[in-house]
Amino acid sequence: VLAATKIASGNLNVELDVRENDNHSILAAMKIMTANLQSIISDIERSVDTTSKGDFSYRMNEDKHLGYAKIFLFE
Repeated sequence: VLAATKIASGNLNVELDVRENDNHSILAAMKIMTANLQSIISDIERSVDTTSKGDFSYRMNEDKHLGYAKIFLFE
C-alpha cells in the first residue's frame, strides 16, 4: 500500500521488488506502469527541451506509447 501511495503522489522512483517470472500480479503491473510513465515523461521533457531551443526535428517513438499517451503525443 505504501508503494501505491507514493506512486499516486507522483513518486515514480519507488523500488518495487517483483519475483522473477511474475507477469500477472498487481505489483508487477505497477512496476510496468511506473516504467511506462517515466518513459513518457522523459520523451515529453526531451521534446520540450529541443523545441525550446528552436530544434523541431526530434520525434518521439510512436510505437512505444499506447492509449492516452499515444493520442496526446501524436494527434
